[in-house]
Amino acid sequence: MHDKKIRLNQKGVTLIEVLIVLAIMGVFAFIAVPSVSRFLITSKIKATETELQTLQASLETYFMEFRKYPDSLDGLVKEKFLGKEALTDGFGRPYNYRTAAENNQPDMNYMLSSSGRDGIPNTDDDLQAPAGEHQFK
Repeated sequence: MHDKKIRLNQKGVTLIEVLIVLAIMGVFAFIAVPSVSRFLITSKIKATETELQTLQASLETYFMEFRKYPDSLDGLVKEKFLGKEALTDGFGRPYNYRTAAENNQPDMNYMLSSSGRDGIPNTDDDLQAPAGEHQFK
Protein backbone atom coordinates (compact mmCIF):
# COMPACT_ATOMS: atom_id res chain seq x y z
CA MET A 1 0.00 0.00 0.00
CA HIS A 2 2.81 2.35 0.81
CA ASP A 3 4.32 1.61 -2.65
CA LYS A 4 1.12 2.87 -4.32
CA LYS A 5 1.41 6.24 -2.61
CA ILE A 6 4.97 6.69 -3.81
CA ARG A 7 4.02 5.90 -7.40
CA LEU A 8 1.08 8.31 -7.29
CA ASN A 9 3.36 11.08 -6.11
CA GLN A 10 5.84 10.43 -8.91
CA LYS A 11 3.38 10.82 -11.79
CA GLY A 12 3.44 14.07 -13.77
CA VAL A 13 5.18 17.35 -13.02
CA THR A 14 4.56 20.07 -10.52
CA LEU A 15 3.30 23.53 -11.34
CA ILE A 16 6.68 24.98 -10.37
CA GLU A 17 8.46 22.75 -12.90
CA VAL A 18 6.07 23.82 -15.65
CA LEU A 19 6.58 27.48 -14.80
CA ILE A 20 10.36 27.07 -14.85
CA VAL A 21 10.24 25.45 -18.29
CA LEU A 22 7.94 28.21 -19.59
CA ALA A 23 10.27 30.88 -18.20
CA ILE A 24 13.28 29.28 -19.91
CA MET A 25 11.37 29.07 -23.21
CA GLY A 26 10.39 32.74 -22.82
CA VAL A 27 14.03 33.76 -22.36
CA PHE A 28 15.04 31.83 -25.50
CA ALA A 29 12.20 33.42 -27.49
CA PHE A 30 13.19 36.88 -26.23
CA ILE A 31 16.74 36.28 -27.46
CA ALA A 32 15.87 34.56 -30.75
CA VAL A 33 13.02 36.71 -32.12
CA PRO A 34 15.08 39.88 -32.77
CA SER A 35 17.77 37.84 -34.53
CA VAL A 36 15.23 36.11 -36.74
CA SER A 37 13.51 39.41 -37.44
CA ARG A 38 16.80 41.03 -38.53
CA PHE A 39 17.55 38.03 -40.72
CA LEU A 40 14.14 38.25 -42.42
CA ILE A 41 14.54 41.97 -43.10
CA THR A 42 18.05 41.45 -44.49
CA SER A 43 16.72 38.65 -46.71
CA LYS A 44 13.96 40.90 -48.06
CA ILE A 45 16.48 43.66 -48.80
CA LYS A 46 18.83 41.26 -50.65
CA ALA A 47 15.91 39.79 -52.62
CA THR A 48 14.77 43.29 -53.60
CA GLU A 49 18.28 44.28 -54.73
CA THR A 50 18.48 41.15 -56.90
CA GLU A 51 15.00 41.74 -58.33
CA LEU A 52 15.90 45.34 -59.17
CA GLN A 53 18.83 44.07 -61.22
CA THR A 54 16.54 41.58 -62.97
CA LEU A 55 13.99 44.31 -63.71
CA GLN A 56 16.71 46.57 -65.03
CA ALA A 57 18.00 43.84 -67.33
CA SER A 58 14.44 43.21 -68.55
CA LEU A 59 13.96 46.93 -69.22
CA GLU A 60 17.16 47.01 -71.27
CA THR A 61 16.08 43.91 -73.22
CA TYR A 62 12.69 45.51 -73.86
CA PHE A 63 14.48 48.66 -75.08
CA MET A 64 16.65 46.66 -77.49
CA GLU A 65 13.59 44.98 -78.98
CA PHE A 66 11.18 47.97 -79.16
CA ARG A 67 13.66 50.93 -79.17
CA LYS A 68 11.78 52.48 -76.23
CA TYR A 69 11.03 51.70 -72.59
CA PRO A 70 7.58 50.53 -71.53
CA ASP A 71 5.17 53.10 -70.09
CA SER A 72 4.79 50.88 -67.01
CA LEU A 73 6.35 47.68 -65.66
CA ASP A 74 3.18 45.88 -66.75
CA GLY A 75 4.55 46.26 -70.28
CA LEU A 76 7.30 43.79 -69.35
CA VAL A 77 4.66 41.28 -68.25
CA LYS A 78 2.49 41.88 -71.31
CA GLU A 79 5.42 41.22 -73.64
CA LYS A 80 6.46 38.14 -71.59
CA PHE A 81 9.76 39.56 -70.33
CA LEU A 82 8.72 38.89 -66.73
CA GLY A 83 6.05 37.17 -64.69
CA LYS A 84 3.52 39.26 -62.75
CA GLU A 85 5.09 38.18 -59.42
CA ALA A 86 8.30 40.03 -60.34
CA LEU A 87 6.52 43.39 -60.07
CA THR A 88 6.54 43.44 -56.25
CA ASP A 89 9.60 43.92 -54.06
CA GLY A 90 10.73 41.72 -51.18
CA PHE A 91 8.34 43.63 -48.90
CA GLY A 92 5.33 42.85 -51.11
CA ARG A 93 4.98 46.37 -52.51
CA PRO A 94 5.07 47.46 -56.16
CA TYR A 95 8.29 48.92 -57.52
CA ASN A 96 8.51 52.63 -58.33
CA TYR A 97 9.00 53.09 -62.05
CA ARG A 98 8.81 56.35 -63.96
CA THR A 99 9.81 57.21 -67.47
CA ALA A 100 11.76 60.33 -68.44
CA ALA A 101 8.65 61.83 -70.02
CA GLU A 102 6.99 61.87 -66.59
CA ASN A 103 10.00 63.69 -65.13
CA ASN A 104 10.75 66.10 -67.98
CA GLN A 105 14.23 64.67 -68.41
CA PRO A 106 14.58 63.85 -72.10
CA ASP A 107 18.25 62.91 -71.80
CA MET A 108 17.48 59.93 -69.54
CA ASN A 109 14.90 57.21 -69.85
CA TYR A 110 13.62 55.75 -66.55
CA MET A 111 13.80 55.61 -62.76
CA LEU A 112 13.45 52.28 -60.96
CA SER A 113 13.40 51.82 -57.18
CA SER A 114 11.78 50.17 -54.18
CA SER A 115 10.33 52.18 -51.29
CA GLY A 116 12.14 49.80 -48.95
CA ARG A 117 11.08 48.54 -45.56
CA ASP A 118 8.92 51.53 -44.58
CA GLY A 119 7.06 51.63 -47.91
CA ILE A 120 7.45 55.41 -48.16
CA PRO A 121 9.15 56.74 -51.31
CA ASN A 122 12.16 59.07 -51.07
CA THR A 123 13.34 58.03 -47.61
CA ASP A 124 16.70 56.70 -46.42
CA ASP A 125 15.72 53.04 -46.70
CA ASP A 126 14.79 53.21 -50.41
CA LEU A 127 16.60 50.80 -52.71
CA GLN A 128 17.65 52.01 -56.16
CA ALA A 129 18.42 49.94 -59.20
CA PRO A 130 22.14 50.06 -59.97
CA ALA A 131 22.88 53.09 -62.13
CA GLY A 132 22.59 52.05 -65.74
CA GLU A 133 23.32 53.72 -69.02
CA HIS A 134 19.71 54.83 -69.51
CA GLN A 135 18.64 55.47 -65.93
CA PHE A 136 18.10 58.83 -64.24
CA LYS A 137 17.97 59.57 -60.52
